[in-house]
Amino acid sequence: MLIIFFITLFLYLFLVGSCMDYVDYDFFARLIVGKTFFQTGDILKYDFLSYSKTHPWWDHEWGSSIVFYFVQDHFQDVGLQVLKAICLFVTFVFFVLIIQLRRKNLTPDKEFPIFNFLFFFFALQPISNLVFSLRCHHFTFMFFAIWLYVMEKARLEKNYRIMWVLPLLMIVWSNMHGGCFMGLGITGLYIIGEFLRKKPFLPYIYLFIASFLVMFINPYGVEYVTFLVKATTMNRPNIVEWQPPFGSYFMAKFIKFKIVLLFFMGLSVYRFYKTWLQTKACGKLNKLKEIWNNMDKTKAVLVFVMFLLTMKSIRFISYFIFILVPFCYDDFYSIFNKKLAPKYNKMKELILFYIVLFVFFLNITVRDLKYGNFHSIFPLSEIEYLIENNVKGNVFVPFECGSYASYKLYPNNFILQDGRYEEVYSPYLNDEHVRLITLGGVGWKEALNSVHHDIIIPYKHYNLYENLKHHPDYYLVLESRTFALFIRKEVYHRMKKPARIPTDEPEFYKKILWNTQIDWLKK
Repeated sequence: MLIIFFITLFLYLFLVGSCMDYVDYDFFARLIVGKTFFQTGDILKYDFLSYSKTHPWWDHEWGSSIVFYFVQDHFQDVGLQVLKAICLFVTFVFFVLIIQLRRKNLTPDKEFPIFNFLFFFFALQPISNLVFSLRCHHFTFMFFAIWLYVMEKARLEKNYRIMWVLPLLMIVWSNMHGGCFMGLGITGLYIIGEFLRKKPFLPYIYLFIASFLVMFINPYGVEYVTFLVKATTMNRPNIVEWQPPFGSYFMAKFIKFKIVLLFFMGLSVYRFYKTWLQTKACGKLNKLKEIWNNMDKTKAVLVFVMFLLTMKSIRFISYFIFILVPFCYDDFYSIFNKKLAPKYNKMKELILFYIVLFVFFLNITVRDLKYGNFHSIFPLSEIEYLIENNVKGNVFVPFECGSYASYKLYPNNFILQDGRYEEVYSPYLNDEHVRLITLGGVGWKEALNSVHHDIIIPYKHYNLYENLKHHPDYYLVLESRTFALFIRKEVYHRMKKPARIPTDEPEFYKKILWNTQIDWLKK
């Protein structure tokens, strides 16, 4: 039955993932880095895409870029969909292994109820955009799950020697994505948890030191690790995914997740109440002492700290859910478990398998599995206008759209900035300079004129859009539902007339999505 479950799991993840054909805003910057590596053998250390002031480029996602470009170049959209499904599948396989490990060592019930595990997928649905949007985090998800499994196996089976594989994993992880600090963070939490349990914690300290030291094995040297430490601890007040889920921006968003969060809190209260009733000690203080002595303190530290991080930033929501899935499974199962005869238990799992199998085949027969329906998140028509009319010059696009713009327009056009943020630019550029211009605060015009922009593509809900409509130096030449294209008058007058107006047909943009003028092999 476990084989059936794993097949069901992979098909489920592929099914949901293929329905969410999003890519991260910075994905196209990843393709540029990957293509440069394969065509030149170079790992980029300086920015060449921007016309703003930049510093040395410490690319903490260079390894992911190589993988993404190779898969996209050889296997196109389907390959990227499969890669995403494989990363998530490996992630959840190790969560299943953690559940099996904990049930084997901590509970008298050795049954592994597959069907009830699927309830945890409902916890994924409210954060599906965070989990299923193709991005470098998928490698961190996978390494995060492997790291947790090895740590938990070492703890429960007192087999600390197996942890030697984790520094080796860290060499790969730290060169794939800066999320490698999650591995160090989890190790630190295990140190605290095992110390509170009065169990051996020195092996975890040795692991922490070894894992940190191997991070210096990278193409950038010591400065790379220094950058990672700074980037991990820095404040990003104007980056959306670093905002708290209950802050002003997200107060009315992520409602489904907040419902799941309330459910988890209710489950925690219920479990504590049930444990309180089952505790035989007399007196409240003695009951609390007995509960504390019997508590899995490492689990408690993991859940509590990840909960606090989630309250600080939505960036940690996925990891909070990923802690709940394997470590709170038994709490969930204790409430919803219904003992059934083996034949009925087998039947319900087979029924579930065939349902997922049917929906899977139904889905892949009606979907083309292509990416590219991005009109609401990227200025597709505006960028295509610049390409078709060979408009050259500096392009000011929203922070999150810069990666796509540079991928499509370089070398004819340079961008002001993109989502690389602290990797390449001074945070002041986005947090102060661009924010002033886009929101139209006092002095916005002076700030705009301080840097030469030939082309500006703002969101239509920005104040900048209304301000430019009355600006004497720019023409409004094209509008779509989300974006608008403004071209400086002297640049516009140099264009060949009449200008070609691109289509807004989604299928067209799916066909040309991966087209780029970047080719280092051209002479």
